[in-house]
Amino acid sequence: METCSSAFTERESLLFPYFNSLSELYFHRISATFLFLQVSIILAVKFMKTIPVTCAIIIHKGKVLLAQRSESMDLPGKWEFPGGKLEQGEDPESGLIREIREELGIEIRVTSALTPVDFSYPTKTIRLIPFVAQWLGGEITLLEHAQYGWYDQNQLFSLDLAPADLPILHELTEKWVNLV
Repeated sequence: METCSSAFTERESLLFPYFNSLSELYFHRISATFLFLQVSIILAVKFMKTIPVTCAIIIHKGKVLLAQRSESMDLPGKWEFPGGKLEQGEDPESGLIREIREELGIEIRVTSALTPVDFSYPTKTIRLIPFVAQWLGGEITLLEHAQYGWYDQNQLFSLDLAPADLPILHELTEKWVNLV
């Protein structure tokens, strides 16, 4: 077994007198580096800019529209209330109407707001701003999503939703009778 006096340089012996071998020293150095990286990532996520994103709870004939994220999107295969990022200076309702027109090719009318959700993913933090909306017209054309479906209250929890959408789903089901 290598000891401090024989295996370490004089500098290492002075700086790390509590280690019995080089492998023990390296283990602690690696552990400290890993801890530093973890803290750095946590701080980066905590202090990164929050991205404002809107979503629509589109109600039609007692059901709610959800869309499945395509393979080219973040969180592929997850279901979500459709919507998207706000442009600089854009108000949330106008941004939502624009996003639904761009992503689904339909027109909606916003009828009420639900509680916004702040959610941190590993690489970004979003503020998801949900609105209840009515489908006014147009034929649904998927421009970004893999598929869509209309779901009643009993079917919603069987879908694999994006994590940020879950609090909205819970609020929706609590208020279902008043909204649908």
